[in-house]
Amino acid sequence: AERAHARWFAAFAQHAGASFDRTPDLAWVIGIVAEIENLRAALGWAITRYNDPALGAVIAASLVEFWVMGPYLAEGFSWCTDATAALPSEVDPPVRARLAIAFARTMPSYERGPKTLAVERAETLAAELGDGERFGALLTRIYASYSFGDRFDLVEPFINEALDIARRGKLAKYGAIVLAQRANLHIIEASRHEDVVKIVDEAIVALNRTNADRYILILNVNRAELLFTLGKPAEAYAILSATTPPPQLDQPLNACINACNMARYAIALGRLDVATDHLRAALKVATTILDGFAACALADASGQLAAARYESVTAARLFGYLESEVVRRGIVWSESDRTGMSRAQTIVAQALGPTELSRETAVGESYTADDVFTIVGHLVTIAVPAPDIVA
Repeated sequence: AERAHARWFAAFAQHAGASFDRTPDLAWVIGIVAEIENLRAALGWAITRYNDPALGAVIAASLVEFWVMGPYLAEGFSWCTDATAALPSEVDPPVRARLAIAFARTMPSYERGPKTLAVERAETLAAELGDGERFGALLTRIYASYSFGDRFDLVEPFINEALDIARRGKLAKYGAIVLAQRANLHIIEASRHEDVVKIVDEAIVALNRTNADRYILILNVNRAELLFTLGKPAEAYAILSATTPPPQLDQPLNACINACNMARYAIALGRLDVATDHLRAALKVATTILDGFAACALADASGQLAAARYESVTAARLFGYLESEVVRRGIVWSESDRTGMSRAQTIVAQALGPTELSRETAVGESYTADDVFTIVGHLVTIAVPAPDIVA
C-alpha cells in the first residue's frame, strides 16, 4: 500500500512539474499545498526509509519550482540533499541530472563556493541530455549568477541559450522568467538606467501575460531598488508597499529582506519611526530563520538607522560585521544595496574619527549573527545606544 501511495504521488509530482509553465503561479502552488502531507509521506517512505530512493528523487526534483517559490525552500533543499545521498549509482541519467538541478536550485546562495560546485555538477550531468535538462541547468546557472551579483556580460550567453530553448519548446512562462532574471541582473549592475527601465517593463509585460505571479513580485522588489538608486526613495517605498505576496508565494528570507529595504527607503525619507517598525518586523522573521544573509540585510538597514540617530558606535559595529561577512561569504553588495549605506558610513566616520572608527569596526567584525540580532533588538526597542557586546 505504501509503495502504491508513493508511486501515485510520484506521478502527481511529475504532472505538477510538467504543468508549471501553463498554470498561474498561485493556483499551481495551492494545488500542491493541498497534497503536501501526502507528498511528505511518499518522500519519507522512498528516501528516509530507503525503500525507493530513485522514486523519491523523482518526487523531489519534480517539485523544484514549488520548493523555490514559497515558504518550503529549506524543506526542499533537505529532501534534495537526502535524495542525493541515498541515490543508487545505477539510476537513470535524467533522474540524476534533474535531482542535481533541484539540489543546486534549492541550495542557499550565501555560500558561493558550495553553490558554484552544485551548479557546475548540474550542468555536467545535463550536458548530454535533452533540452529540458539543459534548460533546467541554464536556469540554475542564471539564478546563481543573480544571487552572486555577477556581471551581465558573463551571464548573457546562458540567458540567450535559455531563451532559445524556451522559444523552441513554446515555454512561455519559463521564457518570461528568464526575461525577468535578465532584468534583475541589469538592475544589480545598474550601468545604464534608462535601458534597464525598458528591459524591466518588457519583462513585466511577459510575466503578466503568463500569470507568473511570484516572479512579478520579485521583479517589482528589484524595480524599487532601481528607483532608490536613482534617488527616488518615495517611489521605491510606494512600489514595495504595494508588493505584498500571498503567504503561499512568500519566503521568510525574502520577507525579511523586503522589510529591511522598506526601512532603508523610510530612512532616506526621514521617517525613522516607520523605519524602526519595518526593522522590528524584519528582526522577528530573521530570528526565526537564523539566516546569515538576513543578518547582513539587518546589519545594513539597522546601521543606517543607527547613523541617522547619531548612534555612531552601534552603526560602526554593524557596518563592520556586514563588511566582514560580505568578504567571507563572497556576497556582492550591489550599487543599490550601498545606496544610503555609503552616506551613513560618511556620517559615522565624521562623528568618530579614524582611530575610533577603526576600533569599533574591528569589534563588529568579530560579531556573530546572534550578536547582530541582539544589537538590532535593542535598537528597535528603545532609542538609545545598544549595549556593548564583548568580543
